Amino acid sequence: VEVQQAVERIQSPIAPSNLPLLPKGVTPLFSPMTDLISLKLYAEMLDKSKRFACITFPFGINKTMTDFFLDNIETSPLVFMLFDEKPEGLAINDRQNVYPVWGVDIDTELAGLAKDPSLNVKLNLNRHVKFLHTKILLMDPLSADPVVVTGSANFSNNSVMRNDENMLLIRGDKRAADIYFTEFNRVFNFFYLGMALQSLKGDEKKTAAQASMFLDPTDGWLKKYEPGSMRLKRVQAFAAMEGIGK
Repeated sequence: VEVQQAVERIQSPIAPSNLPLLPKGVTPLFSPMTDLISLKLYAEMLDKSKRFACITFPFGINKTMTDFFLDNIETSPLVFMLFDEKPEGLAINDRQNVYPVWGVDIDTELAGLAKDPSLNVKLNLNRHVKFLHTKILLMDPLSADPVVVTGSANFSNNSVMRNDENMLLIRGDKRAADIYFTEFNRVFNFFYLGMALQSLKGDEKKTAAQASMFLDPTDGWLKKYEPGSMRLKRVQAFAAMEGIGK
């Protein structure tokens, strides 16, 4: 408690209601604090983005964050989520405009080695996460007024109330937003491909699905981009970026 109070003497918490007042430039945000107000601020950024937002969850999403999306509908901002592994019992999905992807084991032999605790110790590998350990939150990264959040906190209860963490809130820096969004998309597409390969592995009945891994020479691919589909929403997220030619 003494550490929490000392941190709050250095810097007052930023309430979610004060998000519109976040100044341009870089604002540091420290932990631990006495409550979950920082986590609620991050959730507010995702929930109140104008078009879409992105976030990484190395250790899964907790109830504080999930609750912000339960009342979202198909017209709410699109939120891309990266998980280190498949989240069990995720209560939010495309009905709330949430687009989750996660890392998967494709090479079972290599995956087995990665799970060997003794090998991890010998090779000095991370024993807690296999695919994702970055902490990134992006609010409207392709707009004229993007917000980038990055640092050491895992967007978890412990990271804002118990751990010694620091985050940077970067508002209005379009170059920083471009760089972080490019990296987020690199991992997103890598995870998406891994999930697709895993879904086809060992199932000879998925001939039609395997065909979808390749470009369709007919106009049949348009069916996947019908109004309201998540694929179309992904395209629209890019089509609405600041400064794009119409």
